Amino acid sequence: MPRLYREAPVNAILEGSGNIQYLDLLRAFARQPETREALLNEIDKARGGEAVFDSHAAALRTELGNSAEFASEMEG
Repeated sequence: MPRLYREAPVNAILEGSGNIQYLDLLRAFARQPETREALLNEIDKARGGEAVFDSHAAALRTELGNSAEFASEMEG
């Protein structure tokens, strides 16, 4: 927890009005589809302890679709 509080101001600066970190993540997913699956697999490892987290993790997986669809959407 202390680390999260220390990094919170930095994240606000990095995010800015353009959501730069999010855009970088989307760019990585488009360039290397295995990155997307690796992230989702890590999130899946944390599932099972909290119903709200589990539902959000499932929604995220659905929202991002499969790697091929995601890459084609990012290109077009």
